[in-house]
Amino acid sequence: MDQPQVQATASTQPQITGVTDLLRSAWATYRPRWKVYSGVSVVPTLATNIIGIFFGASIFLSLGLSTIYSTRGLYAGIMMALIFLVIQIVIQAWGQASMLYAATHQDGITVSAAFRAGWQMIGQVFFTSLFGGIIIAVGFILLVIPGIIMAVNYSLALVVSVVEGKRGMAALQQSKAYVKGHWFEVFWRFFALAFLMGLLNGILSLIFNKEIMGVVSLLLSLVYAPLYALMSYQVYRELKAIKERGGAQ
Repeated sequence: MDQPQVQATASTQPQITGVTDLLRSAWATYRPRWKVYSGVSVVPTLATNIIGIFFGASIFLSLGLSTIYSTRGLYAGIMMALIFLVIQIVIQAWGQASMLYAATHQDGITVSAAFRAGWQMIGQVFFTSLFGGIIIAVGFILLVIPGIIMAVNYSLALVVSVVEGKRGMAALQQSKAYVKGHWFEVFWRFFALAFLMGLLNGILSLIFNKEIMGVVSLLLSLVYAPLYALMSYQVYRELKAIKERGGAQ
């Protein structure tokens, strides 16, 4: 007599939106605002690629100067490379913060407003990303599986940082608390998006040559970044609502 009651309880366990509906929702949000999201995505993407070229050129220049001016030339080239590296890191953090702000403030958002807000949050996003990256990297170095587990646990940390204003370990721990009890659901949804984009990229690589494919891959990244941010925000909202209702502890 008790079995039907147990099954009913299990069936009412809170769950987040399914993969297909989540992708549709993210696409429905992205499509009418694609110019804004593309603008927020393309600027840091192009800037980091250009700075990356200068960074590589500085390394080669340092080697060339070292043969002419000995150690002074080498140090000068290394300092130039470090400067370009810092600029690249700042631009990446700025781009991440701006994209997440655009994803979490969808109505009436503009490219300039996203970048202004992103600049104000660059510090908290950078430190959250830094701490998370270090912890996840250690997990992958020790064993691959712990790295994957931690990557999913901390997958909402940047959204937490932007929406709730937390940074560093506080944002990471809050993300883990939201994901708890829904780990595989979160993993599967982000994996599905990455798999679909990878599959599309693979199919297109069979059609276009390497030169054209470089441009196509860039265009795909301008779509992937907003969709990932929008999905992250929706998953965050749903998990936060579940936790606030006391579900799936």
